[in-house]
Amino acid sequence: MCSSDLFDLILFFTEINVSHFGFFSGLVFLFCGFFIKLGIAPFHFWVPQIYDGAPNFITLILLTVPKFVLFIVFMKLYLFVFGFLNVFYIEVLWVLVILSFFFGSIGALWQNNVKRFLAYSSITNSGFILLSFSLFTYEGLYSGILYLVIYVFSTFGIFYIFLITRYQQSNSSAILDFKSFSTVRLINPTLSIMLSINLLSVAGIPPLSGFISKFFIFKSVIESDFSFILIPLIIFSLISAYYYIRPIKLFFFNEKPQPKFLAKIPYSAALIVTLIFYFNVCMIIQPRLLLLLIEMAISSSLI
Repeated sequence: MCSSDLFDLILFFTEINVSHFGFFSGLVFLFCGFFIKLGIAPFHFWVPQIYDGAPNFITLILLTVPKFVLFIVFMKLYLFVFGFLNVFYIEVLWVLVILSFFFGSIGALWQNNVKRFLAYSSITNSGFILLSFSLFTYEGLYSGILYLVIYVFSTFGIFYIFLITRYQQSNSSAILDFKSFSTVRLINPTLSIMLSINLLSVAGIPPLSGFISKFFIFKSVIESDFSFILIPLIIFSLISAYYYIRPIKLFFFNEKPQPKFLAKIPYSAALIVTLIFYFNVCMIIQPRLLLLLIEMAISSSLI
C-alpha cells in the first residue's frame, strides 16, 4: 500500500502544470517545514534552545528518532516524488548545506554543555546528509542513508553515556558538562574509552564507522563531478573533527580532577552502551553487513 501510494504521487505530480505559482509556493512551504524540523540552517535557531531546555530523555529522542524518520520521508519525497524538479533547486540545497556546516561548526566549537554541543553538531551532520541526498545519484542516496544510520547510533551512544553517569549522592542529576565528566576516567575508565570511541567515530577518524560514512560521501561528491563543494566539505570536516576531539582532551588530559563516587550503572544501560560500542567494532572488522542491509533497503524503495 505504501509503495503504491508513493507511485500515485509520482504520477500525479508529473502530470500537473509545475510552472503554476501555487505549486511552487506549496513546495517551498513543504520543504521549509522539513528543514525546520531537521534543524537545517538557516532554520536551525530553535535547536540549541529546545535541546538544552528539554528533559534529558526527550533530548535523547530528539537527537535520534525524529531525525531518522524525517530524513527518510524527505528522501522519498525529494528523490522519488519531486525528483523531476531537481535542476531547479539543487543550488538552493547546496547553500543550505554550507550554512549548516558553518553555523553548526561555529556553534559547537567551544561548547562545554553536552546538550548544546550535540544540538549544534546535529546541525552540521544534517548538512552532510542533505548534501548526500542533493547529489541525486544512487551513490549519494546510499552514502546519505549510511551516514544517517551511523550518526543516529553514535549520537545515541554519546548522549546515553552522559545520561547514565551520575554521582552517588541522592537525587543527583546526570553529568552534562565535559569538564565535570573528567572525574569519570578515574572511577570508570572503560566508560570514558567507550565515549571517546563514539566521539572519534562521529569525527570521522579511521578506521571507525564514522570515517566509512564520510568516505562514501566524499566519494559520491567526486563521482558526481561537483568538485567545487569539496572545499567547504573538507574545511568543515576538519573543524568538526577538532570539536569532537576537544572533549576527549578535557576527559583525559585536563588537570587532575578530584575523584568522586559514581552511582552504579544499571545492567540494562551497560548492555546498551556495550552493544553500540560493538557496533563500531563490527563496522571496522566487517562493514559489509550494514552496507548490504542499506542496499536492500534502497532496492525495496525503488521497486
